[in-house]
Amino acid sequence: MLLSVCILMKGDADALRRLAAMVRTLADELVIVCDDPVAENFQAAAAQCNARLVPHRWQNDFSAARNAGLAAARGEWVFWIDSDETLLAPAAPDLRRLLQRPEMLGYYVTIEDQTGPATRTPRQHPCLYRRRADLRYHGRIHEHFQPPLEIFAARHGLKFTASPVRLTHTGYEPEKRLQKLQRNIPLLELELADRPGQLYYLIELGRSLLLSGQPRGHAVLAEAAQILAPTLPQDSCPIPLVAALLEYALQHAPADFPLNRAAAAAAALRWFPTSAPLIWLIARWQYTQGNIAEAAKHLRAVLDLGEKKTYDATVSFDQRIFGDETRLNYGVCCAKLGQLGQARAQFKRIKPGSPFHAAAQENLRHLAPA
Repeated sequence: MLLSVCILMKGDADALRRLAAMVRTLADELVIVCDDPVAENFQAAAAQCNARLVPHRWQNDFSAARNAGLAAARGEWVFWIDSDETLLAPAAPDLRRLLQRPEMLGYYVTIEDQTGPATRTPRQHPCLYRRRADLRYHGRIHEHFQPPLEIFAARHGLKFTASPVRLTHTGYEPEKRLQKLQRNIPLLELELADRPGQLYYLIELGRSLLLSGQPRGHAVLAEAAQILAPTLPQDSCPIPLVAALLEYALQHAPADFPLNRAAAAAAALRWFPTSAPLIWLIARWQYTQGNIAEAAKHLRAVLDLGEKKTYDATVSFDQRIFGDETRLNYGVCCAKLGQLGQARAQFKRIKPGSPFHAAAQENLRHLAPA
């Protein structure tokens, strides 16, 4: 058996039918980890869809639920799809060809989070991989592998890379966000009660508290910054989620925050040189400090990352960061530096219909004639 598609579900029979139809041509088996006890109508829907149920009593632990699915799966490969996701690509034959490569441990899947009525922000997630007894999830929520799968793959002479597999995800739509945060925060607190001082979960808890309007998130992120401090001189970052803590330090942190903006900027450039959101925030901070040349350099870097598509795609962010607002700001910096030809070129690239076209034209009028 080649591929097990695994899904966590509460017991929505209609959702099960939708998902089963979506993966019918892909999956050799469909494994549904569901609430225990199982409702009769859900059992009937599973039988109709040829889905295998894995009843699992909820333990306030998403890793336990996923690991129950891994233990039950029989495929050589496992592909996790959430119940609020929809598969966009690729076609079944193309997916199966990916699974025939013996050198691969697994693949990142691009998940496009629906964050607004017409806004999707893509990220890459490691949810398609070979089933192995030594791969199990950790953490009550935001479950993950230790070490990350790309590091595990390298240690075993295998590869883990991006793929053409794409999903859309509706779980982060604005009307659902507060409910999800209210679910997540107690689980994050339980995880930290079990294993205090985890940098990953402190950052997640702090962010979640602030997003739900609870100011104590500032203190939680300050604790995370204190744990991070001894690692700042290192060449490599302790965990990828540190990028979110650096974003906070550059954008929202109070004056007494343990990680100042200069230190955050230096760490961001060393650890995350292809993170467009971090570089954009560094540019903005440098501009407010009067360091126009530094701001221009970083704005140019953001535009280059977007044009060359060399940015870090593993995290979700608004890709309008590569657009006309950044170009306008870069042009303004060039003008202030006396680089009038470059400034003029940037302003002219902002076309009618752009919300920044009028500002670009106004700046052009104030430049000396070519």
